[in-house]
Amino acid sequence: MFYSLPLRNEHSWNAYVAAFARVGDIERAKSAFDQIPEQDQISWSVLLAAQAHFGDSTLAIATFDEMRVSVAPEEACFALVLTSCSRKGKLYNGRCCFTSMRYDFGVSPSRPHYCCMIDLLARSGHLEDCEKLILTMPFEPQVLEWIALLSACSSHGDNERGARAAKSLTRFQHGAAYVLLANANIPKLTGTK
Repeated sequence: MFYSLPLRNEHSWNAYVAAFARVGDIERAKSAFDQIPEQDQISWSVLLAAQAHFGDSTLAIATFDEMRVSVAPEEACFALVLTSCSRKGKLYNGRCCFTSMRYDFGVSPSRPHYCCMIDLLARSGHLEDCEKLILTMPFEPQVLEWIALLSACSSHGDNERGARAAKSLTRFQHGAAYVLLANANIPKLTGTK
């Protein structure tokens, strides 16, 4: 059972929510959050981070939707929801969140947001959309984006797209990239047919 505490200000309440969140007690974190007299951006972010971190994407998405009515989400909140969607394969929710950033809140997606969306598309097997997003980002693709695509291509048997991702990946001197390339079953790279 959760008992109300006479905390003095929102900073104390936010710390209280964070303490429960840190140990994975999402139920008590939510109960403490509900008792905050005035939930601010930090209050919402702490609760959302806890739900996203402990993998409850349905709860994180619901909290995010509720948050949007009260306060404008920050960049970090969008990243939390996108990460949560990616972990659980919630493609529709992830796409809505990614689009909403720019068009509903005027927040330009940064590299972490693109990485989350690329990971979500790759895990969901939407490899064409994933490759298009990588190639149309407003900045130069880096190792992580190509690794996500190559790994998904290997898992889903898309050798042609995988070969393109591998070719792009070879420009980087990154150990993990070479391990993935060595393990990828891409005929054009390994010389098999």
